[in-house]
Amino acid sequence: GAPKTEPGEPFSLELPIELIVNDATATNIQVSSGEDRFDIERVALAGQLAGSDLKITRLVAESELGNLAATASGRLSDRYDADASVTWNLRLPDQPAMSGRLRVRGNAAEYDVNHELRAPYSILTDGKLSLSGGNLEFELTNSWRSIDIAAGDDRSINLGDGNLRLVGDIDAFSYEIRSNLRTADVPPLVVTSVGTLVADSLAIDALSVWSDHGRLSASGQISTADEFPWELAFDLADLDPSLADARLGGSVDARGTSRGRITDGRPVAIVEIDDLAGALNGFKVDGSADLAYADNRLKIENAIIEVGDNVARFNAGFGTDLQLDAALELAELAQLGFDLSGSLNGNIRAATNFEALEIEGTLSGANVAWRDYSAAQL
Repeated sequence: GAPKTEPGEPFSLELPIELIVNDATATNIQVSSGEDRFDIERVALAGQLAGSDLKITRLVAESELGNLAATASGRLSDRYDADASVTWNLRLPDQPAMSGRLRVRGNAAEYDVNHELRAPYSILTDGKLSLSGGNLEFELTNSWRSIDIAAGDDRSINLGDGNLRLVGDIDAFSYEIRSNLRTADVPPLVVTSVGTLVADSLAIDALSVWSDHGRLSASGQISTADEFPWELAFDLADLDPSLADARLGGSVDARGTSRGRITDGRPVAIVEIDDLAGALNGFKVDGSADLAYADNRLKIENAIIEVGDNVARFNAGFGTDLQLDAALELAELAQLGFDLSGSLNGNIRAATNFEALEIEGTLSGANVAWRDYSAAQL
């Protein structure tokens, strides 16, 4: 009866004797690895092992990081039958306490898995696990009613009525997710996504975010390696301009790409808007622009925006200062809304560090009016 392990199989054990433990307890156990040390306050065990048949009637572990209580029965060879129940809680430094209950039944060909995460929020997990060629494969569905995630500045993101399906193994798996998303100052959203994760590369086959005010569709690659580089293609459709100002009506579409990375916690991003289309207050919208964000500064270059008979071409920068270089051909200001009327043409350059303002350029206008203010000629 020496332990037996076939290539590609998990550990196998067959003892010619029967071991019975009625009650065994160990206290003040220290586990060290290099400079790290882990203290286990108490371990209690009762059970028996006969041949490859294992039965644990009681297993209790108590430590500085949490507690565990388990019962189990099964075989440590052949089909690796198992029927186990585990209740656990975990206390990590500076993290909310976690707790849950796990139930596993079946054999290596198919284990039925049920897990309930009870704290800090409730997530139910159901599905299958299997051992194939020494690999652990899974098909799991996770569902939740409400999850609150801290987002900093005393704000939070709520994920509601969601589910996440995972199929594959640790090295490569596919996912499908759907959830409602709520956060302050943003209309309620519905998020869905389908993709695959292989090693450190996440392929997003489809990402969709929609609300009553528009929808976003995207696909591309995100790496989970250093700097989290990404490259995505996106489409924005039916965006409601009244979100920016109640006086604006219609819908706007945008198509483009985004790429970037995160270095030392700071994002660097480039967004190319290849096509801007739609209608604003009943007038056709067209345009394009290149955006870049780095070192807390947003740059807009080669921007062209057309609304009806009005055209604006500009470059701009926003950060600790503001810069604007624009060429304006605004033939019908009334088409823009904002209580404007008349026409305005010319070039303008402006710069400010929010303490002083510099403006230069040449503008001409006719019958320009805004609310109670008007000028017949500029």
